[in-house]
Amino acid sequence: MANYVQDSVGFRRWMRETKKTIAFRRFISFINKNREIDSNSSILDVGFGAGDLLGGLLKKFPASKIFGIDVNNNYFEYVTNRFR
Repeated sequence: MANYVQDSVGFRRWMRETKKTIAFRRFISFINKNREIDSNSSILDVGFGAGDLLGGLLKKFPASKIFGIDVNNNYFEYVTNRFR
């Protein structure tokens, strides 16, 4: 946190990242409680944007088939290169 909180812009960036982390943990907790995920599972991330959730799902469930769709082709190219 110390690296981020040198100014208000850095603090807002830190808050955004913290919210993403909390939201992802809650989402994974929800999935774990309500559905078994194994190598036969398929997960679809609709509107994946920069791929933060998609990347977290790939790490958390490496044996599953994980797909993402987004209307913005720029995101598609970015995320494809990010997770190769």
